[in-house]
Amino acid sequence: MRDPESLTEENLADFVYLLHGGMLLYQNAFVLGQEGTLDSTLQIVTLGTISAIIDQPGFQLYWRQRQSVFTSSFRDYIEQLEPQDDSNLSELYD
Repeated sequence: MRDPESLTEENLADFVYLLHGGMLLYQNAFVLGQEGTLDSTLQIVTLGTISAIIDQPGFQLYWRQRQSVFTSSFRDYIEQLEPQDDSNLSELYD
């Protein structure tokens, strides 16, 4: 989301709740990958989609608000990701 300030308060809450649900699933994939339950290739592909949105203002707003609810290892993983400027995925999340 490129302009979270353009949303109504209700739409912003919906955005945050929806993204939070997705991020909890990403954290589960991260944990399963770390313990070896999830194939490492699938983990890389699944979690790699976050790289398409981490530099967008909507994600940054969300992350500032909610990062403390995630495990420290998942937070460290997210914070070391580099945005994928060449990814077509980022256009899907505008």
